[in-house]
Amino acid sequence: MSLAEAITFVRGIYRNELDKMMTRFRTTEPEFYKAYFAARVIVDRAATHAKPKIVVTPPVA
Repeated sequence: MSLAEAITFVRGIYRNELDKMMTRFRTTEPEFYKAYFAARVIVDRAATHAKPKIVVTPPVA
């Protein structure tokens, strides 16, 4: 199994099984429910930042 296939497989487990199991906590434990889905948010920071600009200052004569 390739890495991409493994990621797709695991993502399916979360979406199709674990996320659906959390619905029972929506009303009884709303803070837990919110925290679970907040933890499920994936932030890809490496792809969102521009490369740092290199500032070259000329030498003082």
